[in-house]
Amino acid sequence: MVSGLQEALGVTLPTDLEAPETRQVLLDLCTKHNVNCPAPHTPARLLDKLVGEFLEEQCVNPTFICDHPQLMSPLAK
Repeated sequence: MVSGLQEALGVTLPTDLEAPETRQVLLDLCTKHNVNCPAPHTPARLLDKLVGEFLEEQCVNPTFICDHPQLMSPLAK
């Protein structure tokens, strides 16, 4: 999932998705690409909005988006 998003956006995201600086990077990407993300601006929420905008729109048939980060799946922690 993260690698697909990096490819779609042409950026390299930080490896620690829970770090405070990662939240700012994701927020800047949302602002740059006009992706609306209501508060609270958590890394998981920002990442989900970016994935919805740039990856899910490309899915035309039944598709599995794999390797979700742990911060997006609280039950997997």
